[in-house]
Amino acid sequence: MHIMPWSYPQLYLYLRLFGFSDIVLHDEEQKKPKYFFEKIIGLPQYLYCKRKVKKSATEEERSFWKAAGSSQSVYGRHLIITATSKKS
Repeated sequence: MHIMPWSYPQLYLYLRLFGFSDIVLHDEEQKKPKYFFEKIIGLPQYLYCKRKVKKSATEEERSFWKAAGSSQSVYGRHLIITATSKKS
C-alpha cells in the first residue's frame, strides 16, 4: 500500500470491507502541522469531522469521526493503523 497515498477514511473503508474490526489510528510523535498553511488547508476537514461527531447516532460512527478529525489524520505525514481480522 505504499504506491499511492491513502487517507484514513479510505483505509477504514478498505479494512471494514475485508472483514477487519477494531480499527485504530495511532498517533506518531511529530510536529503537526509542520507549516502554517497546513492549518488553513486542514481546517475545513477538522470542522467537518467535528460537526459529524456531534450528529453521529452510534458509538462506532462517533469513534470513526473522532479519528478522522484527529490531528494525526488531518495533518500527519504517516498513518499508522492497526486492525484485527475475523478468523474463519
